[in-house]
Amino acid sequence: MRICIVGCGAVGSLFAANLASLDDVEVWAYDLAREHVDAINERGLRLTGAGEVHATRVRATSDAAELPACELGIVATKAMHTEAAIAATARAF
Repeated sequence: MRICIVGCGAVGSLFAANLASLDDVEVWAYDLAREHVDAINERGLRLTGAGEVHATRVRATSDAAELPACELGIVATKAMHTEAAIAATARAF
């Protein structure tokens, strides 16, 4: 299954990293923060806190046109950015 996380801040990163640990899931992350996207693509997505997760199988982009067709989307943006994020990524779904 291919899943796209729209908005890869704290909540989106939590979903992306944990879903990427599943063998049958391909995870794409869409975020406008180019620096964050580059870091995910170069070093993976690392979460620390109550537990630790380091996901290296997350593909990230800040260009919605690069998203492949996805079977599921999780929108994890701030409320004020939701409409624009859905409009930008709709064709992937």
